[in-house]
Amino acid sequence: MVICLANNTIFHLDSARSTKKCLVMSVLQNIMKKIHGRAPRGPTWKSPMCPQQDNEVDCGLYVMRFMLDIATHCTNTIHLGEFCKVQKGDPLTSKDLNEVRDMLASFITFNL
Repeated sequence: MVICLANNTIFHLDSARSTKKCLVMSVLQNIMKKIHGRAPRGPTWKSPMCPQQDNEVDCGLYVMRFMLDIATHCTNTIHLGEFCKVQKGDPLTSKDLNEVRDMLASFITFNL
């Protein structure tokens, strides 16, 4: 999830299209209402298309890849919205996942 406090928007990127998001959404809804006390409604939720896992074990790699791509390509929510428009529902490539694995392995090797 990418939370934009300035415009009261939460982008929900879910590579598994999980149905277990109700509790998290409810908690975030209440927190955002408290932060934006002047706004009677909760945040605007956006669930843009994003690459979908083809297994049940790569969710952490997908999250790290989303973080890398968003940090690299997006400086504000307008960029995030545009970035999400070009995403497809296809799984990430082996190259994309291996790049994240290599970065994580390098970080662990040299920083821990």
